[in-house]
Amino acid sequence: MRPLLQAEQAVLGAVLLDPGQLPRLSAWLRPGHFYRPHHAALYAALLKLHAAGHPGATPQPSAPATRDMKAGTWPTTPTAGSDQRLAWMDAAIAEANSTEVRGLTAVYLHTLIAACPRPAHAPVYGRMVLEGAIHRTVAAYATRLHQMARADTLRGSAEDTLRYVRVLLDVLSDLARRWGTDSRPVAPPTPLPQPAAAHQPPVSEKLLADEEYLLAVLTAHPDALGDLVGWLRPEDFAEPGHGRIYRCLGALHHRGEPIDEVTVLWEAQRRGALADGTLTAEDVLRLCDSTSAAGIADYLGEQVVRASLVRTAADAARQVRALADDESLVPGRLIGYALHALSPLEDIRRRWRAATGAPEAASATPRAPQPTARVPSSRADAARARSRPHPPPSPNARSSAPPPVPYRPLVPTEPLVTPIVPTPPIPTAADTSTMSALAEEFTAARRRLDQSRLTGDGLPSLAATANQMQSLGRLINYHTDEVLFRITEPGSGTPQQRRAVGILATATTPATRAVEYLAEAHAQLGVLHQYAQGPATPILTDIRKSALDLIRDRLDEAGAALQDASEALNSEADR
Repeated sequence: MRPLLQAEQAVLGAVLLDPGQLPRLSAWLRPGHFYRPHHAALYAALLKLHAAGHPGATPQPSAPATRDMKAGTWPTTPTAGSDQRLAWMDAAIAEANSTEVRGLTAVYLHTLIAACPRPAHAPVYGRMVLEGAIHRTVAAYATRLHQMARADTLRGSAEDTLRYVRVLLDVLSDLARRWGTDSRPVAPPTPLPQPAAAHQPPVSEKLLADEEYLLAVLTAHPDALGDLVGWLRPEDFAEPGHGRIYRCLGALHHRGEPIDEVTVLWEAQRRGALADGTLTAEDVLRLCDSTSAAGIADYLGEQVVRASLVRTAADAARQVRALADDESLVPGRLIGYALHALSPLEDIRRRWRAATGAPEAASATPRAPQPTARVPSSRADAARARSRPHPPPSPNARSSAPPPVPYRPLVPTEPLVTPIVPTPPIPTAADTSTMSALAEEFTAARRRLDQSRLTGDGLPSLAATANQMQSLGRLINYHTDEVLFRITEPGSGTPQQRRAVGILATATTPATRAVEYLAEAHAQLGVLHQYAQGPATPILTDIRKSALDLIRDRLDEAGAALQDASEALNSEADR
């Protein structure tokens, strides 16, 4: 059982056993912080009954602790208030089942009670539930940022990406304030993992063409470099070789030397771009051909910076999502590491504003805390709660130090409500872009599947099918996340949003079937691998033939299922 599920059961069991624990939780633990819907509905029902003054909500003598009893025994005389406790539990079941959640029974309440070691530890159990809610909140907003970056890549825009970067920064700042920690970037002890090249979306041909044309324009008109070097960096180029040439152009411009194809080629050789294989002499001469270059360098540079901003935001969102999925990170470190992953975006955002001449928006980057004469009490309580209790001082020790502060579990002074930033309903253009992007990814998955079968026997390798299932599983996760976000965000009740959610949910079915077919084919490939070196007996020959037929059949069905998912999304995007 996951520790989070155990913590949710323990805090609910504590409240069922001792309703007097609710006032210690109700100020900061909300039903939305629970992961399981049944737990959230039950906690909401308990809060409602407590607020309505249910007789069972008054403090009653606790049931005897199991550690004080012999194995296999139970008190034969009912404790005081046991009838009210039963009424309290029955009312909680009835209230929870009256909502959209069904199937909550008294049997499960006994499971919750059995999962609680000590009812008095309810605030500590609640804090564990709260930590899980913080991880899910950060993961949800990071996923949304990644989706907006993907949509902006297709639209050729960056405004939605910038808006969701600010939203994520605001969320992290608010979580840090409520948790009682500094809202500042903290570098992790080991570098954050970078997304693998195989998982990176392909660079568009249009962007590569813009980069090549920009280099030719700058070679033909070196004076334009004076306007670009202030906000365009070599690392903004999607193609590393293009960035190396731009660096050579900037160096020649800085030294005041002539700029043409030959001088750029010589500078590239001096900087080792030819020796390490990044570029060839033919590449440099072709990219710096200024004979027919006529264009606006500022516009082309803006496109390069915009693509760099969106690409960096997508990579940062993946890193933040990976951090949020790491359950070993405490909220303070999670927030600090996430801010560190997002910090490169501030420089690119500022340069993008300078390139486009757009006014500076209100920065969501958290400011460094100013020194004060007195530490806020909420910060002190949070730090004290995370500290270990000090051992009692020795009676023989001669020290004038004050006695250690006793350990107290963290109880936030304010309710932790996940900040929901009001956003207008997503327009039809965004729906079209999102569905087109998902359809293209399903089409690309089918192309990869077909390419893996271009072998002598028409069968992919075990590694190829494993990679296919892994990448398709991630795609389905993104797909279902899109459905969840559209259901929960403002404007989800409009006919446009309902139709978009319905199409997205419908396309999940064939994608899931494709994963099942790939899994069957993968298993049969394992059978062939197992008996590849066996003797050619009639039994083994029959086994191999059956496996081959089943593999080909399942691969064909997987390709057809991926095609169905792509067509369902494309047909809606074309409407």
